[in-house]
Amino acid sequence: MNELHNLLESESIKPYLNINKFEEIELPFEYNETDLDRIINDFTHLSHPRFQNIKSNLINKTTKLEEPQQQQPPIQIPFISPRKSYELTQFNCKITQIYENTPFEFIIDVGAGNSNLSRLHKLPTIAIEPNLKAQKVNKRLNGLMKHSVSSLEDNQVHYTKHFELNDEDTLRFIRSRQRSNSGKPKCLIIGLDTCGDLSGNIIDLVVKSPSFLDVIGCLFVPCCFHKVTKFISLKFMEHDVNFKVFGTSDLRALDNQEIIKRFEVEQDRSVHNACGIFIKWCFVYGFLSHVIETLVIQDRIELLKEHNHHPNIDIIFHFDKSSRNIAINCTT
Repeated sequence: MNELHNLLESESIKPYLNINKFEEIELPFEYNETDLDRIINDFTHLSHPRFQNIKSNLINKTTKLEEPQQQQPPIQIPFISPRKSYELTQFNCKITQIYENTPFEFIIDVGAGNSNLSRLHKLPTIAIEPNLKAQKVNKRLNGLMKHSVSSLEDNQVHYTKHFELNDEDTLRFIRSRQRSNSGKPKCLIIGLDTCGDLSGNIIDLVVKSPSFLDVIGCLFVPCCFHKVTKFISLKFMEHDVNFKVFGTSDLRALDNQEIIKRFEVEQDRSVHNACGIFIKWCFVYGFLSHVIETLVIQDRIELLKEHNHHPNIDIIFHFDKSSRNIAINCTT
């Protein structure tokens, strides 16, 4: 943990954390246009000797952690892509494991979108989703799937825009799910697509849970790290990072030719005529994005620990099927 925190003060990293765009940085590395594979391996897969000490402290999603356990054959949901069906199936498998160990009355799904997870687990769900379009799409999909196993049951999902869960309709839904003489209703807070700061919203719900709920914990997959706006744990919040610079995709999920193609499309120039820019691009979207992802995940874990919870990092998807494959699992 201290090693990770020290990354923020490392002279290999600190000067680059507040850049406004990757072209601004000055790097001490020299390559030529014939070194493209070496550039990619050095910065995307952290092969450069200068990064070896840093690399040992980072989450290496492709090799370092164990492969995901108990993978289930994907359930193909109508109108959903194979990749998303795979993610939904494996995430639902984890929910089932948690439910079997610690039964609960309902789920709070943060950033629920079209409530596709609910089509698999069939558990009562409060779907926190500020996007009204997603709610309308959910209703339309349910109409199309009416006679399918993927259809939602009547009154299974309640949509709300409010994280406080204190509007009358939401309270009515909660009361209707409470078992008689069972005290506070138990719930699990989840998020499959927790873009940017949504992971912080989930942790807030866990550590500041409403007095009328018994929150057994949370399970969520952080993603879209360039949409993060701040660190939220006491350990990390003093550090100022310009997260939006660090890209929208995980270069580790691409082969070398795909990385070159991505650069040429994004920058509208040939990599052979822009080797210096390509080095900076790989450094920021490869090396620095590794660092930021690890730090954000560790920041979220640290905040849970500060509130006496015991979170774990789980590999939940195979990397070659979904590159954002790290889940934070904090359940009793």
